[in-house]
Amino acid sequence: MKGYMVMIMLVVLLVTCSTPAMADCGDVVTVKTGTVIDGNVTVQQGPGGTSWTFDVPDGDVQFVRVHWNCWNQPGDNSATFTNSDGVQQQITIPMNTRTDTYGHWECGYGNSHNYWTVNATPGSNTLSGITNCDCRWKFVDKVVDNTTEPATHNGHWWLNQGLIKPVTYTTWFGNTSTGANHTLWTVQSHHGNINLYFNDVKIDDYTGAGEYPFDVRQNSVSNINIDGSQNLRWVNIESGLYPDFFAIAAMLAEEKSEDRTCGDVTGDDLVDTGDVILLSNYVGYPGYTLPNEWAGDVTGDGLIDTGDVILVSNYVGYPGYSLNCT
Repeated sequence: MKGYMVMIMLVVLLVTCSTPAMADCGDVVTVKTGTVIDGNVTVQQGPGGTSWTFDVPDGDVQFVRVHWNCWNQPGDNSATFTNSDGVQQQITIPMNTRTDTYGHWECGYGNSHNYWTVNATPGSNTLSGITNCDCRWKFVDKVVDNTTEPATHNGHWWLNQGLIKPVTYTTWFGNTSTGANHTLWTVQSHHGNINLYFNDVKIDDYTGAGEYPFDVRQNSVSNINIDGSQNLRWVNIESGLYPDFFAIAAMLAEEKSEDRTCGDVTGDDLVDTGDVILLSNYVGYPGYTLPNEWAGDVTGDGLIDTGDVILVSNYVGYPGYSLNCT
């Protein structure tokens, strides 16, 4: 009888030890948001391997986050980051742990997504020394204010991230009150022919390259839901080696418009009585919205209030007044 008990216990032990860790998938949701001022926002694709050097534009660095994939990651991994000033950071990221600064997901087929917000500086920055990881791809999110290089973005931005393995998937961004064009970046892998829809309008249709494709796609979108939330939908039309794919991240940022007019809250390229009336209603009564909210802060103090109404009214009615949207 004892022999049978030993045999049963050994079988149970073997089954327990051979069971892989449960997948810890995560929805792709907004994890960071902010406002960029006369700057650059971008998501840059990187290679596999243990290191990668990338450039950050000149200006005031607001946010930089590095991401890397691991294939069959066996445990916590470590990495080193060196900014352009030579200052180093080191980190060990525990598996299946996520914070505001770093984290990890594992979501089937041996794929992991690690991320780390780093102290990057303008110029050449390096992520290196990734351990415990067969790294197949990397990417980096960059937000820089007041750039001395040509500014591409001015306004709100959102970063959505996670690791989920669907066939069709939708992620949502926050509300915006401007109709300005936005740049949309999408990060995905293991797909065949995939279609991308922004606010239910198809914006991309392509087939991934390679056996296990990974790519960062960039599209400028103009079909903005003013005063409403925005959404991105992935549809894996034609599967690759697997029926599903990995949705990893998406970023949306308002593009800089050179022809925006301070005070033109109606968005008709004029500053006139119509703008005075709408701005006055917006300040005085709930329920009114501004098609071009940026143009409403004519005093440049970061608020839209009675002072803005008075100034734009004087600007329209009397010569000599000037508007100062920032």
